[in-house]
Amino acid sequence: MKQLLRPTYIIGKLDPNFRRNQLLEVCLVIGVIALLSLAALNAFLFNDLDLALMDAIGAGMAGGLLYLLKKRYLIELVSWLFVVMIGLLISTFLLLAAGNNNGYLWTALFPPFAFFLLGKNKGLWVTVLFFSVFMFQLYTTIFINKAPHLSLGAFLNTLEVFVISLLLYRFYEKTRTEANQLLHEQSVRLEKMAKTDKLTQLFNRQYLDSTLFSLYKERRSLPISVLLLDVDLFKAINDEYGHLFGDEVLIKLAKRLAESVRDYDVVGRWGGEEFLIIAPNTSQLDALGLAERIRRQLNMQVNESVTTSVSIGVSSTDRVKSPEELISQADRALYQAKSNGRNQVRSFVSAVESEHRKVNNTA
Repeated sequence: MKQLLRPTYIIGKLDPNFRRNQLLEVCLVIGVIALLSLAALNAFLFNDLDLALMDAIGAGMAGGLLYLLKKRYLIELVSWLFVVMIGLLISTFLLLAAGNNNGYLWTALFPPFAFFLLGKNKGLWVTVLFFSVFMFQLYTTIFINKAPHLSLGAFLNTLEVFVISLLLYRFYEKTRTEANQLLHEQSVRLEKMAKTDKLTQLFNRQYLDSTLFSLYKERRSLPISVLLLDVDLFKAINDEYGHLFGDEVLIKLAKRLAESVRDYDVVGRWGGEEFLIIAPNTSQLDALGLAERIRRQLNMQVNESVTTSVSIGVSSTDRVKSPEELISQADRALYQAKSNGRNQVRSFVSAVESEHRKVNNTA
């Protein structure tokens, strides 16, 4: 019951519920219009008030389901109610038609809706249940009420069509579900590849750029800080031990870095031996504390002869007008950290102050 009442929010056309929602919406809109039109025709043209009342009730039910679908996003509940509503309308029509106007042909509409909206397993049992009711009604019409236009052949043909359609629709729904699942898995895999650095398995620069731009645009008055990190003397490690060993060092540093940041921080490889950490809702003071903790964590012994250290530049949105300026300030702070001897943290403010002191001393 909780699952039926839980809203389902659709994310893009690849969402498994996108087509289900689309089918429900189209059918319900058409259903309201068609049932109201049939109600008017049956009432004023054919003078059949019973059928007109049934059509009007169906239109009201379809309108209610459309509200639950569009305003409450209850796709699962609407799917069940829609299938049951179709089954009840067909059953009622069979009862009122009493074997006339080939009414039993409407039973063929039930399986595709049941399987598509409820899935291969639930759709199977619901279809079996309602077709049992339909066949009982048809049996009563032919053999008890002695409908003049129907015979044993009609009953057997309907039963055969029922069994064949049940097998076909279940096979179709199983194939469709597996294909959608495969497509979803491939989409997730491609999406991950598009935003992940192949070597370190952290986010890549493209994803970092887009994330920083989005966070900056939506920040309002909340601060955002970035930490630009560079591995000290990494070129010397590559030159002495080779690039494969250098890659191994980057992988280990990336793993330790991912473990050192907070859950809501975004960390990725900026390029080469540089890494970027985006810290949402983080002031410069808090960012400096985070950077210092990361610096200590990344002072690690790779092997007996190689120890790593990092330099980190920190900037905050307090004094910037664009994401590009935020990165530029972090880069200046990083340059200052490396110029002052490496293995340290510097903020943009301290970097500017240091530059001013140098100018004054020179003067």
